Amino acid sequence: METSLLFFAMVLSGVMTGVYFVFSVFVMKALGAIPVEQGMAAMNSINRVILNSLFIPVFFLSSLVALSLVILALDELSVLASVAYLLGMFLCTVMFNVPLNNALQSVSAAERNSTWQHYLRVWTRWNHVRTVSCLMAFVGYGYAMVQA
Repeated sequence: METSLLFFAMVLSGVMTGVYFVFSVFVMKALGAIPVEQGMAAMNSINRVILNSLFIPVFFLSSLVALSLVILALDELSVLASVAYLLGMFLCTVMFNVPLNNALQSVSAAERNSTWQHYLRVWTRWNHVRTVSCLMAFVGYGYAMVQA
């Protein structure tokens, strides 16, 4: 059971690492390279579509698995990996990325350019945190699984 839970946590954190990595490495750069209206429209579309995709169940399931590993406290490494995941992925998303996404949907025409530049910079910075946190959890879970 312990190894299965760690494996599941590792796979889910790996999937989330990949999603966030793609945004950090090229999606946000691509959106920033096109005209502001098009970039904002594309990001708003992504934000709407993602809410009705497999991303949401994986987001919450991976967070529940990480929380379960904290509660079970199988070993120190799996707890540390889970804390990194919950703080760097879940809380960061809820506290920073989602509010930025919500604000992007209601920008006036006069504020478009400045808001978009701020959004690209700040959203991407927090997304880097999510990417690194998920990767740290992935590695931590893998190592804990090997040690189990």
